[in-house]
Amino acid sequence: PSSIILKAEKTKITSKKLADGLQIPVGDYAYRIKRVRLADKVALSIEDSYIPCENAPGLLDHDLKASLYQIFTDVYEKPVVKADSTVSPMLLDKEQAELLNAPVNTPSLIFNLTGFDARGKTMEHCVSVKRGDLYDFKFSIEA
Repeated sequence: PSSIILKAEKTKITSKKLADGLQIPVGDYAYRIKRVRLADKVALSIEDSYIPCENAPGLLDHDLKASLYQIFTDVYEKPVVKADSTVSPMLLDKEQAELLNAPVNTPSLIFNLTGFDARGKTMEHCVSVKRGDLYDFKFSIEA
């Protein structure tokens, strides 16, 4: 696995919906990390993540090509222990297709995921576009 960093910045959150998901007030700051994720040099997904600055101070100083969840665990001692996600079908637009080296309108999936630490604080909100022709998903559910 590897990553290409498209954006890594501190940004002011102006959307109420995003601020609510991040559990921060509108006008607060979050880190935005947008990456293309690869396996064996094949682009598989685009991840656009927002992380509240207060939960991971100095995050941009770390190797963002690595696992964010590993950074949350190792550096901040705030592992993600729960995530809520929705998955929807979609077709790649021109920009997405170019980033993923795929034809426009390739059937894909869009994941909206919010990860939480043990205190229930949002560690990450991520919108991830995954190529439907290259991904297999395995789920295990326990009662």
